[in-house]
Amino acid sequence: AEEILGNNGAVGISDSLEALNSCHSTLQSLAAIEQDNHSTSVSNTADLGKFGFQLEFLRVKIDLLNLCMITRSLCSEIIMTDGNVSARSNLFRHNIPKSFGMLASRYINFYRLHGLHYCQQTRSALRTLIAMCQFMNDFM
Repeated sequence: AEEILGNNGAVGISDSLEALNSCHSTLQSLAAIEQDNHSTSVSNTADLGKFGFQLEFLRVKIDLLNLCMITRSLCSEIIMTDGNVSARSNLFRHNIPKSFGMLASRYINFYRLHGLHYCQQTRSALRTLIAMCQFMNDFM
């Protein structure tokens, strides 16, 4: 998925989302197989043992890419209509910064829960994603 984004940029978001969703589904299936003797729900990532980190990281990354795709579409609409957007799009324009702020909060919580227990590359990736979401929240 990262390679698709690196090679194709914003145009590759939909292909990257497809790959990430497939990976998330596969990990959920593996987590369900692993917890055959437990009565916990697969939808609760805290109960997924060794798959919890990967599943939550993928879920937040998928949400980020979905939000980026919505933002890209909204920007295209604004350019094409010279700023005369519908009420629905205007609502999106006001809510997108809030959504990036909420996503930054999710990444911060994720970093606090898991960031110190993983390698420097993982911590750096999480800090970069936090900074990007905060930037989009502040300047959009």
